Formats: sequence, structure tokens, C-alpha cells
Amino acid sequence: MTPTGIFAGIGLLVAVYCAVDPFNHAAMSEFPGFETVKIEMPAWSDIPVERDPENLLQKSEIKFLNQVQGPESMAFDPTGSGPYTGIADGRIVFWDGEKWTDFAYTSANRLRKYWLKGEKAGISEVMAVLPGFPDNVRTNEKGEFWVAIHCRRTIYSYLLALYPKVRKFWLKLPISAKLHYLMQIGGRLHAAVVKYSPEGKLLQILEDRQGKVVKAVSEVEEKDGKLWMGSVLMPFVAVYQLD
Repeated sequence: MTPTGIFAGIGLLVAVYCAVDPFNHAAMSEFPGFETVKIEMPAWSDIPVERDPENLLQKSEIKFLNQVQGPESMAFDPTGSGPYTGIADGRIVFWDGEKWTDFAYTSANRLRKYWLKGEKAGISEVMAVLPGFPDNVRTNEKGEFWVAIHCRRTIYSYLLALYPKVRKFWLKLPISAKLHYLMQIGGRLHAAVVKYSPEGKLLQILEDRQGKVVKAVSEVEEKDGKLWMGSVLMPFVAVYQLD
């Protein structure tokens, strides 16, 4: 067989492998039915061509090395204190001038209050233990708190949270990420939003346990007697009429 024929045969085998994907190596293998859509983009000629010839960001000062993991956002409060930053484990931490202090939690199944002034200034207190993984917190006109719950905590997620070595072993098994996620959330997407008093008393819980209408709530906002709910996983906004 000639070299041309060999390369043609190899190319054909590669094409067949890519088309069939027998070992589910493709990036979309875990998402059956996934469709790509056209993204509206500016003309290539409109994209700015200006560059920084000196790479000036290379002169940046590295601060807090190995003290924070994955600082994705940065903010300072009105008094100029900070910075505050969200990090990889779901916490928001605050630089008090000497060390990083926990300011807010988003993954420990607790609703916390951080005192900015008064006798308790600088103290973080647990207001309530949440039924699941919180995603966002909003207040209404009465000062009550609505908490969007991504999913309820299951005994599966509870035990894996307590035993990280077991969780690491489990994650190394040939189980798809989609199946891991479904086990984490209890088998299917569902919805829950919870309202608490300013003191942390549970006032109301609203759910769609089957996920027939609302799923995986990321945001909840009360306005004019209605709850407006959004989700990073759903292509719609859900509105619930409060009593």
C-alpha cells in the first residue's frame, strides 16, 4: 500500500471514530440533544486591534499569595474597607487589614448575619440552618429574607460532605458528571425558596418537588406581591403570586 493510501485509511478511521464516538470522549457526549446556535458577533473588522506593547500588567503586585483560592470578584464597602472577594469554596471573605475574615457563606447550608457596626461589629452569626444549598439572598420591604435554594440537601450529599476521602474515591470512579450531579440533587431538578424573619425564623417555604414548572432557583425577588424567580439552568423567568 502506498503512503497516500495509508494516510487516507488513517483519515477514514479517524473520521469514523469521531462520527461514532464509541467511548463517549466528545465534549457533548454527556448532553444528548445539545444544539449549537449562531451567536451574534460584531464584524471581525470592528474588533479593536489596539494592544499594550509593554505588557504593563506584568508590573502588577501579587498580593495575598496562597491566602485565597479563586478570588473571582472584588469589592470595597462605602467606607473604603476591604477588599471583599468571593472564593472557590463558596465563601465571601473580607480583608480586615491583618487577615481574611469570613463575611458570608453560600455553600454551608447556613444563613449568616455579619454585623457592620454596633457592639457586635465584626461578628458573624448563624441566623438559620437552610434545607439545602443557597444560591442568592434578597430582602423584601419588611426586611425579611428570601433565600433561593438550588436544591435540597440529600443524605448522599450530606455524607459525602462529611467524608472528603470517600468523596474523592467516588469521584474517581467511571461515573459521568451528569449522574454525579443527579445523585447530588436527589435524582432530579426541583425548586425551593424559603423566607426568614430578620431574626432567622422560618416564615414560609415554597417548593416544586417534582420540578414540573420551576427548577433550580438561582434568584428570587419579591415585588408587588409576586415572587420573581430565575435560574441559570432554565430558559425562562417564573413568577409566583403570593397571598
